[in-house]
Amino acid sequence: MFRGLIDGRLERVLEDFDEGLVTEVRLRVGKPLVFFQGGVRCCPRTESGVYVVTRDDVDRVLGIASDFSIYAVNDQLTKGYLVKDGIRIGVVGRGVVEGGRIVTVKDVNALVLRIPHEVKGCADKVIERVLDEGYPHLKSTLVISPPGAGKTTLLRDMARQVSAHLNTLVIDERFELGGVDGTLDLGESEVMSGVPKAVAYEFGVRSTSPQLIVTDELFRREDIEAVKDIMRCGVKVFASVHGKNFDDLKRSETFARIEECFQCFVTLAPIGKIVSIYEK
Repeated sequence: MFRGLIDGRLERVLEDFDEGLVTEVRLRVGKPLVFFQGGVRCCPRTESGVYVVTRDDVDRVLGIASDFSIYAVNDQLTKGYLVKDGIRIGVVGRGVVEGGRIVTVKDVNALVLRIPHEVKGCADKVIERVLDEGYPHLKSTLVISPPGAGKTTLLRDMARQVSAHLNTLVIDERFELGGVDGTLDLGESEVMSGVPKAVAYEFGVRSTSPQLIVTDELFRREDIEAVKDIMRCGVKVFASVHGKNFDDLKRSETFARIEECFQCFVTLAPIGKIVSIYEK
């Protein structure tokens, strides 16, 4: 999947690796090329040693990802990422700020390619717990883990399974759950992509009458308040958040009251291992 974003020397360096196992590729100008395969950090080597990323490598990937028109993707750049062929590409560079907001990003020096994967059936254990009394009693569930531990993969399979039984709306702000043009299987879910969560929640509840909303990565206090509003409407929620575990999350000022929103809390550790399932 990610090979469509690379060419030249970089393509030759990565040609011997199994693309289906790669979950992340990191390109940093002047630093070793790094990718993660099956949860293992790898640094490809050439005859002269560890491959070091060049400015041209970053510029080429950025060019392909933007169809060689940076201006056309500037709105995405100001949010810190691009999306190409279902792959989210984190962009690091020099932000240009006007009036307190980022208007563009220049001198890009690092790219992080997050490659989505489908693992159908990975949510079986979780679904058994959140449905212990059947679909009418579905428990709103929060998935907790550090970055890169498989939250999105788990949520995707949870949405796929439940959507066959309940009206399910997926809020896919950064095209990670369903991919671009629905390339990843979310079952019978309706999908709202590229819309900020706070806006999508209200719009989605009014327009699609969901019984369940699935969304990735709660980040701000506003996200928590929006989730509370959804639940007051009688809608269940599956969501994820970055954190070490449930107790660690409760110590956060932003998420201290998150226990009020959910009935089930799933903790993951790299890569995708379920450490615990806590139910209220």
